[in-house]
Amino acid sequence: MASFQGLPNELLESILLEADIQSIARCRQVSKTLGEIITNSKPIQYKIELAIDGFEDGPADFPWGTSERLDALRSRRLAWAKMQPMALRVINARTPKWQMASRNHITWIDDAAKFHVLQIPSVFRGIPEREWVIEPGVVNMVAADDAAVDPDEDLLVVLEKRGIRNWVLSLRSLSTGEYHPEAERSEIPVNDMYGSRTNGNGVRVFRDYMGIHFQCETTGKLEIYNWRTGKLILNLAMKPPFGYVFLSEEYLLIPHTDAEGGILSVFQIDDFGRAEERHIADLIPEIQLRLPKGKNPGSFGLELPQPRQWHKVKVPFHSGPDYLVAITAYYHAAALEATTVIIPVSTIRHLIAGERRLSQKPLEWFQWGTSGSRLIHTDPVLIYPQVNGMTAIIQQSHLDTKVTHLYNFGTLGYWKHLRDAAALRAPPEVQAHGVSWYHGSANFDDSPIMTLLLARRVRIDHWFHQCRPVDREDSRWVKDVLLGDDCIIVEFEVDPPHSHGHHQYQIFSF
Repeated sequence: MASFQGLPNELLESILLEADIQSIARCRQVSKTLGEIITNSKPIQYKIELAIDGFEDGPADFPWGTSERLDALRSRRLAWAKMQPMALRVINARTPKWQMASRNHITWIDDAAKFHVLQIPSVFRGIPEREWVIEPGVVNMVAADDAAVDPDEDLLVVLEKRGIRNWVLSLRSLSTGEYHPEAERSEIPVNDMYGSRTNGNGVRVFRDYMGIHFQCETTGKLEIYNWRTGKLILNLAMKPPFGYVFLSEEYLLIPHTDAEGGILSVFQIDDFGRAEERHIADLIPEIQLRLPKGKNPGSFGLELPQPRQWHKVKVPFHSGPDYLVAITAYYHAAALEATTVIIPVSTIRHLIAGERRLSQKPLEWFQWGTSGSRLIHTDPVLIYPQVNGMTAIIQQSHLDTKVTHLYNFGTLGYWKHLRDAAALRAPPEVQAHGVSWYHGSANFDDSPIMTLLLARRVRIDHWFHQCRPVDREDSRWVKDVLLGDDCIIVEFEVDPPHSHGHHQYQIFSF
């Protein structure tokens, strides 16, 4: 029988390109010939490097070849590890009632009340800078109570107040401000929301769906629509606290409380489809996940930047199918105290698909949370956890110091870093981080609490604390740090003469 080593290298390379990453790694170990092919093959190295960062290849008609994509991918990773951005854009803006920064875009309002949308450039992914401006005579964004954007659908959803207790969701083109041509109803009246502007998770969009969430001290409301048809598919009334976020086109996550503490309920969106008012007990969850037992939160904040529709965007490579959701529980007992749990959406999908779904009881924390999530004590910090794809910015207190790291929760990248560190090839700025301990809080009955979510991390607080507002001597401290696909945005609160509540955004792009 002929040995595989007698096959042409081109054929062996083609076979290896069809294999998964684990198989390629095993082949490298068992055969010197295969190891040399793997090391010298640009397409195989590109496939490995994509997997390390949790990326996928872009369209074949993008003008870069495999070698250019591989070089860009490696250069991008090194620039992030060393915190060496390629460009800086400074924006001075009025303080809105809301803030929007999607994965590759940021919006703001200038002193002339014009609404700006910026596509943030990326040298390493060949994304050009592009900016749209909407005049206040087309859409008065200064008066908007809330808003949300989906650049891939050219969609701007604006919550506008009409009268004392009435609002409408206005569906606009993000690039022109005119009514969106694919929306059957350009304005959708929102049911009575208790006579005040949004106090909750507000307006969110995800593919064909949009939601609006209001709550006050005694009651709350969540409405989910198909924005293309204008059809109301969920009209939920329940006692606060609760929140919502779209996990995908299939699933909606609603954090809420019961007698035993905080609970995360996941529902299939296709199961809604009814416009009459319903209560949480009327809905059948796909799965329910308990937070650690303890005090009941007073409110919830959720962070999940909408994944891009990459088939509509020309880039050499893009993020993969997994991404993080961050749920922050705020506690009345200590107004500044909060706890954040970060969960990969793949963890929730696996739990839904697993045998445990057959049980009608919620999964206790020890059944799901200790492995596959990260629990973070966010008191007292200046910056709450920010997630984007499989990366996150997390600030925590250590003694009297605020320590901030940029994390990448890709599992393959974690193991690759350990191997490189053992061979003294790993960048010194990067650390492997797996087990995390939650302690120092009275929110939960048990403390400390261990969680395991594999990650690489780079310390960045020394970097962004060097940032200062440009041409502003009357600045306050860093207000927030936002994380995009190809950028970090540092937000400052500044007070120019004869004005209040202006912000400056410094966009560091990679």
